[in-house]
Amino acid sequence: MLVSAGPFLRHLNLRGCAQLGSNDLFCLATRTTNLVTLSLEGCPILDSSSLASLLSRNLHLRTLDVSGLKAMTDEVASELSLYCKNLEVLDVGWCTNLSEVGLLEIVWFCTQLTQLRLCESSALHGQRSQEIMLGLRALRGLKVLVLSGCRDLTDDVLRFYLRGPLADPVDPSELKKLPLRQINLSRIPHLTDATLRNLAGVVPHLQRLELAGSANGAAFTNAGFAALLPHTPKLTHLDLEDNHLITDATLQLLASLPVAKSLIHLQLSYCLEITDGGLIRILQSCTHLRNLEVDNTQAGDGMLMEAPRLVSRRAKSSAAVGLRIAAYDCGAITWVGVSEILAQNLTLTRAHNQKRRDSDPSTFQDDSYTSPLPLIRLKCTFEWQRLVDAHTRRCLRGEYAAAEQIALGFSRWMMEEAEEGAWGGHARRRRRRALGLAEQGDEAFVMGVGRRRLRAFSAPSSCAVM
Repeated sequence: MLVSAGPFLRHLNLRGCAQLGSNDLFCLATRTTNLVTLSLEGCPILDSSSLASLLSRNLHLRTLDVSGLKAMTDEVASELSLYCKNLEVLDVGWCTNLSEVGLLEIVWFCTQLTQLRLCESSALHGQRSQEIMLGLRALRGLKVLVLSGCRDLTDDVLRFYLRGPLADPVDPSELKKLPLRQINLSRIPHLTDATLRNLAGVVPHLQRLELAGSANGAAFTNAGFAALLPHTPKLTHLDLEDNHLITDATLQLLASLPVAKSLIHLQLSYCLEITDGGLIRILQSCTHLRNLEVDNTQAGDGMLMEAPRLVSRRAKSSAAVGLRIAAYDCGAITWVGVSEILAQNLTLTRAHNQKRRDSDPSTFQDDSYTSPLPLIRLKCTFEWQRLVDAHTRRCLRGEYAAAEQIALGFSRWMMEEAEEGAWGGHARRRRRRALGLAEQGDEAFVMGVGRRRLRAFSAPSSCAVM
C-alpha cells in the first residue's frame, strides 16, 4: 500500500514498527519522493545505505525523527546535509553511531533548522565540540535545543554557543541575542552556575527552561538562578527537579520578578531544601500557575491551604482554570491539608454553580490542567489517592451531597484513627469501608464510607445440577 501510494505521501509515521527492515526502506525510496514529515523512531534498521537512499530522494523533507536508529551514521548525515537543505525539525537523540563529524555537517549545511534534539548524543565529547557549538550559534532560526543527557558537555564548551569565541563586550546590551524559546540541559553533571550566568542576557525570549539534575543532584545554586531569572521575563515552564542545593531563596526571588506572572508549570521534585515558606510565596504571586510538582520535598499543609486561595482569586477575575499539585512522598503533609483541599474543592465548585455532568478525564492533560471548574487536582500518598479522586469526580459531576459525605467520612476516619485504641479490633473493617470501595463504581461510594453489604438471597431453585 505504501509503495502504490508513494508519490502522494507527504506525512509518514513509522514509529516503533518492529517489522520494518532495510529492504522495506529501499522499496519506499523508489516511490516516496514528496515526503515532508518522516518519523522512524525506534525502528530496527541497521543498514545505513537504505536510510541514505530514502533521504536523498526526498528533497522537500522538513521534519525528520530518527532517534534511536543505529543506521543513523556519519554517511547518512552527509547525505542528509547534501539533499535536505530545507530541514527544520531534526531529532537524532540516542543515535550512538553518529559522531561529531556527521553532526557538524548537519549543523553547517542544514541552515533552516528551528528544532534540534540531541538527547544523550555521543557526538559532543570529541575535540570538535566547540565547532559544533559555533555552528549552532550561527543558526538564526533555532528555537528549540535539547541537550539532555549529553554527559560530556561542560561549561566551557557550552559557552561557545551562548557567548561565542570572543570575550564578552563591556556593554551587556551588545551581547548577541539568541532566538531560543526552549532549551533542555537536564542530566548534565558537569554544568555549574557558570552556564546560568552565560544564559543571562542572551535568551530574552526563553519560554521553557529544563535544568533537571541527576540522581546525585546538580551543581546549580541560588546564586546562579539569581543571575539568570531576572533576564527571562517570558518563562512559562521551569523544571528544577533534583537540584538539591537550591532553597526557598530561589522561590522567593522568582515570586518577586515579572516572570511570576507568566509561569504556568513549575517542577521542584526532589529539591530537598524547599519548604512551605517558598511555596506559599509562589502560590501568592504566580497567578497563572497550573501545575506544581513538589514530591519528595519539605512541602506541608501550609502549601495545601494556600492553593485554594489562588484558584479562588483566579475564578473571580477570569475563566475557571484549575490547578494540579503533585505532592506525594512529602512527610510534612498530613490529613489536615488534604481535608482542606477536599473542603475547598467542594466550596469552589458549589460557588461556580454548575449543573450535574459526567467527569471528563481529558481535563487533566500532562502539565496543563484546564478544568471547567475551579478545582485542585491533588496527587498525594497512595493510601488516600482513591478517596481524593472519588471526591474530585463527584465535584465534576455536580454531586455535591455525595462529595460532602466523602470529605466528612475521610475526616471522621482520620480523627478516629488518631485516637489510640478508638477502633480496637475493627480498624481493618472501618478502613475498608472508608477507602476500599472508592473505585468499585458510582454507587459503591456515594456516602463516603461505603455501601452496606446486601443480604444474600437464593431462590429455592437457584442451584441445579445439569
